Amino acid sequence: MIEDKGYEMNSKFWQIGEFHKLVDKRGLTTVDNWFKDLEKNKIHYIAREKDSDQKIYDETDAKILKYIDMRRREQIPLKIIMDELPNHFELRPFPIEEDTTDNAQVLDLAAIQKKFSDSIEKSVEEHINKGITQLKSELGEFLDGKMSSFLKQAAAIEENNRDKGEGREQRLIETLTARRVEAKLRRKALTLWTEKPSSERLIKTGLFSKSEDVNKRDLFVEEYIDQHYEEEFTKEMTKR
Repeated sequence: MIEDKGYEMNSKFWQIGEFHKLVDKRGLTTVDNWFKDLEKNKIHYIAREKDSDQKIYDETDAKILKYIDMRRREQIPLKIIMDELPNHFELRPFPIEEDTTDNAQVLDLAAIQKKFSDSIEKSVEEHINKGITQLKSELGEFLDGKMSSFLKQAAAIEENNRDKGEGREQRLIETLTARRVEAKLRRKALTLWTEKPSSERLIKTGLFSKSEDVNKRDLFVEEYIDQHYEEEFTKEMTKR
């Protein structure tokens, strides 16, 4: 049974062992790491099976997987792809009890309303004997101060979101750097592949003939790139 975390699930479901096969020449580890990065960066949540806490992927996840795969084949960095996802998909929110980020920039209107209510009730009890006029004055100042604080928080979040939409030049630099890094890693992977024993590289195609296992070679290259990409990309960017 899939745990109901407050969002609607679609009709098709996969576990990671079958889910990664929805795209060609991508290993289980590669696909699993993509979605771990989405959760790590609080971009998209993966549903869990209630009893075992096993991750369950649905049709929305499948669409996201195919989009990431397409953009990676265009040599676009994973960081840029993750920034693009909210513009193309209705991403699954994180359950409230699992969002423990200390600096989560979310304005919880219900919590704000409750905080106002509790504070007002306490102030009324403490100052009821001071008269209605004095009480209204003190509550007004209290609410003005609290509202000012929340408005400042909202303005800071809005400014932060606006900054995310800027930096086109930086993204262009990152894209060009990503292509150079991927090409470099691809050449290195192919070199390492040719150094492998023929028993690992070749498959029997006839009674007395063998040929290169192209599928195995391509999978080896893609996994090598994914394993070393982040480190190489960071090195290239720090040179600037």
